[in-house]
Order: sequence, then C-alpha cells, then structure tokens
Amino acid sequence: MAADTPDLPHLIREGAQRLRGSGSPSPALDAELLLAHCLGTSRSGLYARAAGVPDPSVLAHWHQCLTERERGKPLAYITGTKEFMGLEFQVDERVLIPRPETELLVELASAWLDRCRKRSPAVADVGTGSGCIALALAHRHARVSVFGVDLSPAALCVAEANRARLRPAGRVSLLSGHLLDPLPQPVDLVVANLPYVKVSEWVNLPNGIRLHEPELALLADTDGLDVIRELLEDLPSHLLRDGAVMLEHGPDQGANVRHLLGGMGCFTVISTQLDLAGRDRCTVGLGHHTPA
Repeated sequence: MAADTPDLPHLIREGAQRLRGSGSPSPALDAELLLAHCLGTSRSGLYARAAGVPDPSVLAHWHQCLTERERGKPLAYITGTKEFMGLEFQVDERVLIPRPETELLVELASAWLDRCRKRSPAVADVGTGSGCIALALAHRHARVSVFGVDLSPAALCVAEANRARLRPAGRVSLLSGHLLDPLPQPVDLVVANLPYVKVSEWVNLPNGIRLHEPELALLADTDGLDVIRELLEDLPSHLLRDGAVMLEHGPDQGANVRHLLGGMGCFTVISTQLDLAGRDRCTVGLGHHTPA
C-alpha cells in the first residue's frame, strides 16, 4: 500500500481535524459516523474493516459529507437517520431531529400504558413529526392505537416512511391537521412535543438548529407556550375520563405549564419530571375528569 493511500484510519484523523477546526463539539465521533455512512456500514463495522481502502466514489461522497458538516448541517440530516429509543428513524429537513430528552416523554407514556387496564387504549401524539414518539410507543405496546397528528403534510410523509419501514406492533394512524382537530375519537392519553422556543431565544440557537430544522416545529411566539395553551384549551373534549396528558417543554417552563394544567381544574395529579441533566422537561396531568 502506498504511503499516501487514504486508508480508513487516515480518513478518520483527517475528518476529525477538519471538523475540529469548524467547531464541531464531537469531531472524532462525527468523522467516524460520516465515514461509516459513506461506506454503508455501522460505526462498529467501520473498525471491522479498518485496513480497507475506499473506492474513489466513496471518497468523493466522504468529502462532500465533511463539507456539509463543516458548514453546520446537522449530522442526522447528512446521514438521513437518527437513533431514538433503540429504533433507527429516517429524518431530513422536513422534520425535527429526535432528541435524547424526548425519550423521557416516551418512558413516562410507556409506564402509564403499562398501568392502564383498558384492553386497547388510544393515544394521540400531537406534532408527530418523524413519528418517533408514536412509533416508539406502538413498538413497545402492541395493544395501543396511536394517532400521530401533524400540521405539516411534508412531515407526515417522513412519518409514513418510518411507519412502513419499522412496522410497529401497535396500530399507528397518521392524521393531517391542527393539534387535536383531526382526532376521530376521544383518547386515553395525549403526548406532545410541541414548539416551545421563545422568540427571544430564536436568534441565539445554534446555526445547526436555526438554519436547518423546521421553524414550524420549534418556534412558539413570545413566551414559548402559545401552542401548548391552544392544545390545553381544546383538550377536555378530546380526553377520556381518567386519561392523562404529557407535555415536553423548555427547562424554564415547568412551573408555567403546571399552572396552566392546574387552572383547568380537571386533573387529580400534576407533576413535572426532570431529564437526565436534572432540568424540568416533561409535565404530566393525570386522572382527567369533568370539573364540578
């Protein structure tokens, strides 16, 4: 092998150096994942063939991917995939990239479904995007019926592709429309990761988010709670007795969301759950009933 032949370890070092210079927070990992993507393998598979030399077409793709990452394009949009709850989802700029923080919402909903005594509980995932929440719940719970709702037809196309590929055990119906309006029936559980970024926060978001991810899925006017308020206003007529609502929100919004839920007068228990960083992340209302 010639001394200047670009074998895989050389490419990883080169890629990490380029990405480090562009400010990537994880340059070595990004380089590994991008090279694995270009070779059509996993990160572990990359090291199983570390002595190999890529074809010129692979090298061209690799340099193109590196350039996109240097310019701030999110890794998940370059590779077209993102792992969430142990499942691999297809993603692109039509949908928000699934976050590790959102796994807490799925864990809370899953625990509630484990306790639910109904034969086939109905769940609404409002603002489904890629379908990651709806499909993760349906993957875990074969008896559930999940309605994934989104205002964006483009996002629903991505969710449909993920549903077709992942084929969850539970039933998932994808509905186009605003918040709870498209639901064909009341449901037992509403989960939602709705837009909650304040206008004042928007300009300070990293470029990878602000310039690439859909604004429709992120921005929610002055205090970040406008969309959540609208959902809660319409919630009582769509949530069955003893049902629950679970909302993801920003780390400084827990008290305000609890206040909104408490003002409805129809939940017996209201609490905010912390993410792994110890920050307010999901607020839950349990035991829905009609106020006296």
